[in-house]
Amino acid sequence: LQPVFAAADYLYPYQQQLTVGVEGLSATRTLTDSYGDWTVTASWNDGTRSMKSTFGHGIPFAFFTITGGNAKVVCKETPVIWSNQNGVVGLTVGGRHYGIFGPTGSSWSGTSTLLSTLNGKDYFSVALLPDNTPATLEFFRKRAYAFVTDSRVSWSYDSQNAKVNTVFSLVTTLKDSAAGNLNSTLTALYRHQWINTDAQLESYSYVSVRGAMKIF
Repeated sequence: LQPVFAAADYLYPYQQQLTVGVEGLSATRTLTDSYGDWTVTASWNDGTRSMKSTFGHGIPFAFFTITGGNAKVVCKETPVIWSNQNGVVGLTVGGRHYGIFGPTGSSWSGTSTLLSTLNGKDYFSVALLPDNTPATLEFFRKRAYAFVTDSRVSWSYDSQNAKVNTVFSLVTTLKDSAAGNLNSTLTALYRHQWINTDAQLESYSYVSVRGAMKIF
């Protein structure tokens, strides 16, 4: 008889938890509006309503601009809403934590489906949070309005030491200049990046199939 061993699999299947859109938007296709070296802006338009979203590898935020209707966030299952004030919502869906960041003066109504007029503005962002504490929500909120507009990577070769030095740069535009908001975004570095950087990292991290990702 041959012994049977269980495979030590590390599976991270896709799980839908949030769908973001514009109330009433019915676009037939997704278009590429623009892109950087590791970010992209997707575009949806049905002739009456439109949405653009910017996202990229390692960036915990997705940034949205909309026209023609209310902002809409639909949860796949009933969420636990643990914070909802001043246009900022902290919620948990399927054991994962999210922050929804509307403009100053806005508000969100609903539970499984959240709607907002965005206080007459056209932007908001959504972030995957490392945990569900008020301190973490506030840390991300301060940086939630620094919309990424471009991403660039450059490198130089140090032949004397046989070393390649790589610089990753994100360009941001601050959408909401209310007191305390920062024109500085966050990104999660892969293990091969954070063990080879002198940059000061935050205490936050994410679990991924490629190992721990640490926030810069």
